[in-house]
Amino acid sequence: MKLSKHSIWLFVGILLLSVLAYGAYNYAVNSPRQPIDAVPDNAGMVFSTGKPMKIWQKLKNDNDLWTSLCKNPEFGHLHRAIITIDSALRKHINPDEFFENRNIIVSLHHLSSGKKEFLFVTEINPVVEDLILTRLLGNQAGRKFGVPESLKKYRKIRIAKPEPAGSPLYYTFRKGLFMASYSPELLGSAIEKLYAKDSHNPMNDMKAALSTVGHSDDATLLVNFNQLPDLVMGFSAPGFTPGFARLRHFARYAVFDIYIQKQKVQLSGYTLADALDFLRLFKEQEALQPSALNLLPEATSSFIYLSFSNFNNFVSSYNNYLTKISGGDPSRILSVSLMENLKEMGLTEIAVALVNAGYDHPLDNTLVVMRSTEPQRFSAMLNETLVTDEKNQLFAINQRVYRNIDFKRVFGPFLYNIFPEFEKACYIAFEDYFLFASSPSVLQDYVTTWLAGKTLPRKSSFKALLQMAESRSNIWIYYNPAESAVFHHYLFSDKTAGTLDANLAALSDFDGLSLQFSGDGTLNYTSAIIKHRNAVEENIPADMSSPAEYDSSSHGGNETDKIVWEAVLEEEAASEPFVLTDFPGRSGSVGIFGTSGAFYLYDLNGQKLWRYSFPDKPFASVALTKSSGQKVLTICSREAIYCLNEKGKLIQGYPARFPHPAQTQPSLVFGQTGGNPMLVYASADSMLRAVDLRGKPVKGWKMPSLPSLRLLPIKSFTGQSGKALVVPFQDGHVLMFAPDGNRLMESGKAFTNSNFSEFYVNETNHKGQLLTTDPKGNLIYLNPSGPIEKTVFDNFSESHYFIYADFNNDRDPDFIYADDRKLVVYDRFKKVLLQFDFPAAVNGKPILLEIPSKNNILVVKAANNHVYCFESQGLVAEITLPRGEVSSAVGLIQLQRSKQTPVWISVVGNKLIVNKLKD
Repeated sequence: MKLSKHSIWLFVGILLLSVLAYGAYNYAVNSPRQPIDAVPDNAGMVFSTGKPMKIWQKLKNDNDLWTSLCKNPEFGHLHRAIITIDSALRKHINPDEFFENRNIIVSLHHLSSGKKEFLFVTEINPVVEDLILTRLLGNQAGRKFGVPESLKKYRKIRIAKPEPAGSPLYYTFRKGLFMASYSPELLGSAIEKLYAKDSHNPMNDMKAALSTVGHSDDATLLVNFNQLPDLVMGFSAPGFTPGFARLRHFARYAVFDIYIQKQKVQLSGYTLADALDFLRLFKEQEALQPSALNLLPEATSSFIYLSFSNFNNFVSSYNNYLTKISGGDPSRILSVSLMENLKEMGLTEIAVALVNAGYDHPLDNTLVVMRSTEPQRFSAMLNETLVTDEKNQLFAINQRVYRNIDFKRVFGPFLYNIFPEFEKACYIAFEDYFLFASSPSVLQDYVTTWLAGKTLPRKSSFKALLQMAESRSNIWIYYNPAESAVFHHYLFSDKTAGTLDANLAALSDFDGLSLQFSGDGTLNYTSAIIKHRNAVEENIPADMSSPAEYDSSSHGGNETDKIVWEAVLEEEAASEPFVLTDFPGRSGSVGIFGTSGAFYLYDLNGQKLWRYSFPDKPFASVALTKSSGQKVLTICSREAIYCLNEKGKLIQGYPARFPHPAQTQPSLVFGQTGGNPMLVYASADSMLRAVDLRGKPVKGWKMPSLPSLRLLPIKSFTGQSGKALVVPFQDGHVLMFAPDGNRLMESGKAFTNSNFSEFYVNETNHKGQLLTTDPKGNLIYLNPSGPIEKTVFDNFSESHYFIYADFNNDRDPDFIYADDRKLVVYDRFKKVLLQFDFPAAVNGKPILLEIPSKNNILVVKAANNHVYCFESQGLVAEITLPRGEVSSAVGLIQLQRSKQTPVWISVVGNKLIVNKLKD
């Protein structure tokens, strides 16, 4: 039968549609996917890296932390799996090339059996690499090992040849991914997840939201708090797990950048909290410096610390949180009267510590420290609940009075998941600090330990950890495995405690684990540290404000003659001092903020000139500007701009409110046309805004969006091509804008700025208008538009300090590096002008003082609590700082008529102490 042309074309069309349909179906089923798409939703932790071989080289080459961790069965399993894959690959190919730029994920899951296991997923070329990997790993499926029933419904399940007495490793190739696990159940869940119609992984939400935050050299870690309790309970005894189980209501997700070193791992990132999660309660709470920790004994095995800038708001929010997690149980909710009482306590800090004090019962090994802004009212409220037995109400030991109170009546269900299970408790107050323990004799022991100076911040292992930790946080969780060994059988099941006891030598290698959270809106900055004891740094001072009185004898030797003057504030200081050389008048002054937010101004003889209290808490920063021809002090809060005259009075028209509240500290920069300056800041919607000193939006400003709110101070400069703004971020990312807000440059992956290196206008050559250093200490030259150039000076660590200033008075800036215990100064030709080795590590950025008609002085502070002064010929002076210094400043003040004297100003508690650096 002869077909018509119409029939032939119809047949061809149907054939083409069939082929296209089959191709579309085949692509949908087998198209390559991302490794995250195969991770089941019950992952408690997800480790992701694009540089697997770099990390593996760090871990396997005698890494102390990894060696200790691998004594744990789960990490040992993971280690053997990586060894199996690595050794198999090296027989035939170069793993460094095979895994280059390849995304790898390792996730940890809680199985239905109660065990925990890892899943390994990476990208492959399905045409070639699945065949190569199968040949290298081997396939024992159906030979020595049968495919488990749970995996038989899936095709192409393979089993790697295990080590002697080892478990089989199950693996498969799907949609351009290699997937492997020791658990058949977990591998099956991963396959189901990959082929699910709704393949949306909740973890993608977190990863996408924070994709612009992390710029880690090593890896990223995602934590799913909804699944974390299951993982923790797999390790812990039921009696200890209620607190961990409540992590379901702690936060949603966290994502960290991971920095791996031989003896420590540091993680930094953000945590996302839902509306009624515990962490969300700190949304409006500014992080404080943890002075309450100075009262904890050196034998502290673990603590949880909380700080509040507005306790009233926290109490109200906490009751809503209790309502959510209590299931409506009235006994677990704060009553109206209890809420009012709590608000009157005025608490700013709470620390709950488990102490290895040698007592038989865990409650006797527990210490609670609270700090109150209303100590008299708080004492009165506590005394209202003295125990009814008059003989046991008060105890006097060594002329100190201890009182027994009804702890449960005072606090009810407030912080029930943090406070110890005290029914009755004993307390004693020292000014605004309150200590609670189970009995007077126990509390007396803790007080004696504190007065003897045997405290946690003075312990060498904690000092080293403290050096790396954030100076301020809302929540701080600390765990010391060695000190906690005595509590293992109390904290954990017998099986787990036995395993920990068997590995006590390995556990004792750790200084501790530290986890800190700072409230910052929806995303909370988070920092974690795991540190090996071998990395302990000597002579590191505890850098926390202390409730103990300052002892002037702590200067040591003949250093007391260096003191110019001391001044006592009405409250503890909350900022570094500010040396104001031309305010008021030409005489100069020293200013500082107190914990209440008030600003104090002192003359150069230590006499208070005035104090100004703000209606809302200001940022701890000041700037000198002009208004109607007179110099004024400009200070900003989140809501408004304040301008104070020389007498501490607001000038007319202030405060001026911001059109949008400032989420970051405003930076004073030049105006667009070189006239009046402007304030640049980020608002909560991640927009970079610019206003004049009256709070009015700057005309023509483009209002660019920002990838993060973790800004460092913004700087302005004028170069060959005009004016520009440099916007650095805490993760080293850098943006550059024109004076109207148009973006000029983004560092991207070209380089990241060192944490302790600012940007300077290049006065040395024509390689770039700006210069700074990257994390390795390489000198980086930048242009607003154009290439980024690099110059290598020497090998420096990521914690190096860099400044660019004229050291030898030849009018050419020099390159000054301080790294660990070494100071090196280079001139423009890389000639070494000065090299000095300190007895302890440098723990602050060097400062160069330019003294008119005299040699410039380079000032460096080291961790042995000494300050060193250098001129071009070398070391010229050294002073010892007062014990307990929490912040400082360097400057020139006029001590005698027309004589500028370099000074170091220390803040110790509520005291300002001014020391001469050099006559």
